[in-house]
This record gives sequence, C-alpha cells and structure tokens, in this order.
Amino acid sequence: MRLPRPFGPRNDRLRAFFALTALCGLSALPLQASELRLEFVPTQMSSWQNFMIVNRLAESVFDDVSLKLEIKVPKAEDIAKLSQERQEELKAHLAIHGRFSGRYRRFCAIESLAPMALPWEQAAMLAGIETADIESALKGEQAKEMLNGASVAANRHLPENERRSYLIEAASTPKPAVEVIVINAAKYAGWAKIEPWGLEALKRLPFEISVKELDASTGEGLSFLKEIGFPLAPVVVLRPLDQEAQSALKSYAGQGALEAKGKNKDLFLARSFSSSGVLWAKKESSKKDLQLFIMSQCPYGVEAQRAILEAQNKGQWPQDAPVVFRFIVNRQADAGKKPSFASLHGASELEEDIRQMVLQKFEPEKFPCYLAKRLPNIDSSLWNESLQDCGVDPAGFQKLFKEKAGGLLEEDFQLSQEHAIRSSPTFLWRGRYVTVGLDGLKHFEEFKNLDLKSLGSGGKAAGKCQ
Repeated sequence: MRLPRPFGPRNDRLRAFFALTALCGLSALPLQASELRLEFVPTQMSSWQNFMIVNRLAESVFDDVSLKLEIKVPKAEDIAKLSQERQEELKAHLAIHGRFSGRYRRFCAIESLAPMALPWEQAAMLAGIETADIESALKGEQAKEMLNGASVAANRHLPENERRSYLIEAASTPKPAVEVIVINAAKYAGWAKIEPWGLEALKRLPFEISVKELDASTGEGLSFLKEIGFPLAPVVVLRPLDQEAQSALKSYAGQGALEAKGKNKDLFLARSFSSSGVLWAKKESSKKDLQLFIMSQCPYGVEAQRAILEAQNKGQWPQDAPVVFRFIVNRQADAGKKPSFASLHGASELEEDIRQMVLQKFEPEKFPCYLAKRLPNIDSSLWNESLQDCGVDPAGFQKLFKEKAGGLLEEDFQLSQEHAIRSSPTFLWRGRYVTVGLDGLKHFEEFKNLDLKSLGSGGKAAGKCQ
C-alpha cells in the first residue's frame, strides 16, 4: 500500500497522514510530542505494510518527527496457531526491541525488504546486532516471560466503509516500478541459486515488481556482474524504473538495507542474499585447499574450529584437504598514517586473532595444541598459560607478535574484502566456492558425510556474543 496521491501541499499531507493514523492503529496523534508512534505486530503482513508507509512518512514528510515502534503480539490463542518458525521470529523481535531498541527500526527496515521471509538472523546481522545475544533469549522460561509480558495488539482500524474506500483508492494508484535482477550461478554449482521462497518474498515489496533471471555463466550475466562489481553469485539487484522507485531504494540504501552499485549508483544490491555462492571471476583450484574465515571470539567461529580439530583427531577429516584459518577484521587507513585494525568483539579479540595468526604461520606444529587448550576458554586472559603448556617460547613469540601483526592482519583483511566475506564462520573451498555456516561444507563431496555440527558442540560454549 502507499499514499493515494503524491505528497502535495501541507494540508494534503496532513490529511493523508491523519487517515493513516487511524488505519495503522497509532496510539496518539504524533505532532503533540514530535513523536510518531506505531503499534507494530511482526507476524501480520498488514503491520509490515503500515510500517513501510509510516517509516517513509517519518523520513520524507515529517523529517523532524521521530518514529517509535511499539511492538505488540497477537492473543495467546493466535500465537499458538503460528508455526514454530513464526513464533521464534516474534520472540526475536521482542528480544531485539528490548535489548537493542536504538537499532530496532533499522532492523525492521531491513526485514521489510522481505517481511516474514528474510531470516531474522540475516536482518539482525545487517543492522549490527549480535544474533547469539538474541538467541539466548529465545529459549526456556525467559522466552515465555518475554511473551507473557508483551502488550497484546488492540487491532484498531478505520471504520469498514472508510477503510474499503481508502484501499480501493490505494489499489488504483500505480506503484513505483522496480526490476528485480537475479543472477544465479547454478551452472557452476547447483546450490548457488536464489531459492523460490526468496523470489516470492521479493514480490511482496511495495513496488510493481518484474523479475529477470540470468546465470553467471552467460555473457549477459557476466556483463551485469562486472557492472555492479560484486565478486559473488548468486546476487539479487533491484533496478528502479522510475524516479519514485529510485528515491525509495536510495532511502533503503541509506538505512543499510541495500548497497548502491554501478557506475551511476542506480543499481541496488540486496547483500543478504549473497553470503554464500561462487566467485564467478575465479577458477577452481586443482588443490583441495580450504580456508575458514572467523572471528576468534565468536562462538560460531569457535564451534567451527572445535569441529575441525575433533574431526582431525578422530581421523574423519580428509587427509588431502588442509585447512587454513583466516580472521575477519576491519581496517581504518587515514592519509599519512599507519593503518589501524579492529575486530568486532573488541581489542581482546584482535589480540587473539594475531596470536593464532602468528602460531599458524610460524609455529604450525604447536598451533593445534594451542587451540585445544585455548578454545574452551577463548575469552579468558590466561592465553599465556596455553602457549607455555604447548612449549612456545614467550620471548620469541612476543617478538613475532610485534613484528608480524600488521602484515598478517592486512593479508586477511584483503582476502575477506576480495571475496565479500564478513560472516563467521565462512568457508572458502578451492579458491572459488564460498559457504556460510558448518552445514555449508556438505555441498562438497569430500565433506558430505561429516557432521560438523555434532563435532563442534562438545565442551562449554565460548565466545563473547552468546
């Protein structure tokens, strides 16, 4: 849905706005306190439509008015009718709203690209929210208390005759036109494609949608991939076909939900669809080399390292598939200054990244011993005990740490940027195939019988974003 007429004089804008106030179940007139409040039910498509309207109003019409989302839940009997997946999503919204209220609107703006279809974990990641921090709140009594304490939706609407008239007028108004370009890589790898549910979700965007599907192996597909300059396929790109669509997509990009690409920045990449795929410009290596990109204190990265060590110790890991650990870091390079690096979970994680880099590069025979001792308490300050227990010379190690850190960090930073990798854990197989998560390795013959989830679950949880 959208406003029934273009925004015109101030009076027209106010009239349309107050009609929306009743339609969307706003709990109070917004202009009294420079605050626009929206009652929002994450499991109802009508609520998502309302959010998209009001979010746009707050951005483009009443830019001096803040938008406050008041999250509501259905009645208990209606929640019970929801699928388990929808119930989990509802709890995730409550947890994010409660713990990261300042980022909740951005989270919803990202999710609104494909309401109730885009996994909440991906939207949270793009909004800068630690998913593990939320997952811990979705289990047991804590989750029940969260649901029981939530406000139940009032479901206030316009009177039926007014609502019917409004919807008829809105339905007759042309929507902004967008072409969704989907470039799969199924001819390179059967799994490297956008699934049907993803396309269906895109068709629910508030635009007049047309879909064009290409394959990365064709001339047209390759030409388009070069134009947007993105290394992975599959990709989903939104091309605006009119000025209104251009403005709307630019707004999404400003919120971090899309990335502007192309020479004129008029193509918009939906990055969340492209965490796994094929590096279309690369050739498959003849060697069975595997690189694992992680953050050293991310619990999922720790789980991946633990799974690999366990598989190696049990003789289940392919002998001809050596693994190299890479570390996902950020870099800031000011003109005339030496580049500085940072890691998502803080300085202690960056230091742990460097320790593992140095050991892996210069004392590889002691690296497995260090990991075995260090992973159970990865965020403790007693790393020196693990080094000493594995026979590492403290003075020599500190010298290497100081001298080699910059070069090792730069190398891993460049690799993650080149391959569009930013999730922990992410695997790069044979220099061409990128997969996120432990289950991703099952795409490949050498690993299809390995249950890495089970192998990595032993021991207590470790990492800073639980």
